[in-house]
Amino acid sequence: MQETLQFFLEGDDMLDGLRSWAMMISGVVVFGSMCEVILPDGEFQKYIRLAIGIMLIFALVSPFAKVLKADVWKIEDEISSKKAYIEREKMEEEQKADVMRIYKSNLSSEIKNKIIGEFGEICKEVNCYVEEEKEGDFGEIIKIEILIDDTDEVNVPERIKKMLKESFDIKPECVDIQRSKGDNG
Repeated sequence: MQETLQFFLEGDDMLDGLRSWAMMISGVVVFGSMCEVILPDGEFQKYIRLAIGIMLIFALVSPFAKVLKADVWKIEDEISSKKAYIEREKMEEEQKADVMRIYKSNLSSEIKNKIIGEFGEICKEVNCYVEEEKEGDFGEIIKIEILIDDTDEVNVPERIKKMLKESFDIKPECVDIQRSKGDNG
């Protein structure tokens, strides 16, 4: 409360602030009286009184306006910082999603190329699923789905799983290999 009053009265000491406020009001009143005495009577007198009245009102209200202005700026600063925080959080989430998408895409491409390199053009599609939530396991492969052509070769799925274990240290139980049916209609 005392901080608000000190700001309200604008001074190092509350009495100094009160004194400067009273002097400002007194100055306006003295200035107004001098204008009434110096300027001629008549039609201009009412305009002079109006102008002096407005100046007096501004002098009386100025400390309150300073407090309100400070509170408005404080509220605007808080709103701006909250908006910035929300935007930053949103951008971080978008970046995380982009990184995960690229990571899964690159991992899928690398696995597909490794399968094609060892087994020929039998691999049609590879989808990787990785841990995205747990801090310690973040990025760890949860599941890999592989779609291969139906082939007459023996034990191709088991050989692919063994190759993935040796090359990428992927557990065989995480690998799901499906054979596609021929498109011969």
